Amino acid sequence: MIPSYLIFTKDKSNKLQKILKYKRFENCKRFKNYKSIEVYKRSVDIKALTCLIYIRFLSCTG
Repeated sequence: MIPSYLIFTKDKSNKLQKILKYKRFENCKRFKNYKSIEVYKRSVDIKALTCLIYIRFLSCTG
């Protein structure tokens, strides 16, 4: 099963705004330009956890 994610970012009022929902693991690199990304995992797949770490890393490196 392909892991599914909901991607959020915080606005000035500190509320979470949904950016995009995606299901392809390869699309993680598309979020490298976002600054404050929080990922809410919706899968218990090991690959999902890898993707979660990857997105956090890219969001930190800009």
